[in-house]
Amino acid sequence: MDKEKKCNHENCNCENEELATVVTFTDDDGKEIDFQYIHSIEKNGKKYGAFEPLEELPEEEAGIVILEITKEDEDSFEYAAVEDEALLDELFEQLCADFDAMNEECDCEKGDCHCGDGDCHCHDKD
Repeated sequence: MDKEKKCNHENCNCENEELATVVTFTDDDGKEIDFQYIHSIEKNGKKYGAFEPLEELPEEEAGIVILEITKEDEDSFEYAAVEDEALLDELFEQLCADFDAMNEECDCEKGDCHCGDGDCHCHDKD
């Protein structure tokens, strides 16, 4: 289930009040975990979504999750695990390159604020 919540950028000082897309996934033990959608990647005609958990997870489960977006319409999305480890590595490398490019565009000196997404409010006047 996708839902909207206030932005939850970690270590962010830009005070972004934008709504973020939060997706609830169920793990192998049946526990529901909320993830924030952070980026999309297109490769070989397919679309993938990158998500980060909104709560701390055990180290072996923590980190960014990249899933294939198999169905997309106005009200819902369907996701599938990426089984090919080489492809997953390529997608992660692309994600890192995209974030590096976004951070290079930011000159606000406010840390990891994700300003490169085109919605930067760091320079807004109070």
